Amino acid sequence: MQRRMVLAGTGIALSTFLGGCLSNNSILTDDEGSDNESSTNESEFEYDTFQAGALRATHNPLNGATASLDVFTTSNDASEELPLDDIDTELRFDDLAEGQEGGVEDFIEKTDYNNNYLVSVVTQWPKSNPSGIEILELDRYDDKITGAAEATGEDPDVGDDAPTFPITLIRVTAGDDRPSSVEMTISDGSGNEATIDT
Repeated sequence: MQRRMVLAGTGIALSTFLGGCLSNNSILTDDEGSDNESSTNESEFEYDTFQAGALRATHNPLNGATASLDVFTTSNDASEELPLDDIDTELRFDDLAEGQEGGVEDFIEKTDYNNNYLVSVVTQWPKSNPSGIEILELDRYDDKITGAAEATGEDPDVGDDAPTFPITLIRVTAGDDRPSSVEMTISDGSGNEATIDT
């Protein structure tokens, strides 16, 4: 599981890639090691990701689309709407799943929906080999989360020609100050791109 903390404010978003646990007093620094400061009204939010695995072609959830993006505010919604029984964990790209513990059901159930919500990202990988979705950026601008993600995996040119559909969950911690929408630009394993706004 990968954790991130983002310092967000009006017109700015600063992020750093942090390993291990994060605390509320973590300090964000730039490449030179100096503290980032802003006079804007800032708030902090954290997120962590979970590589669930992938769906095989027999369970294509996209219906011709490049990607899908869904937001869940309760565990019941996530459990009922995500095709949990069809996710093949053997197709999970381990390079992105380092440090993950438990299964996707545990990740959903252990989310505190009073302070968090889940974002589900699904896209396509062209072969039946392990794949995942890398979150390239996730920022907050005013009342909106924006980000970018792309499918990645072992090799887009090797393996069974049947496509697979990796699923990644993002747990966003925003407390009482929840953004009203999420917008992400998502690239599949063939280079197709879609921008989706919830």
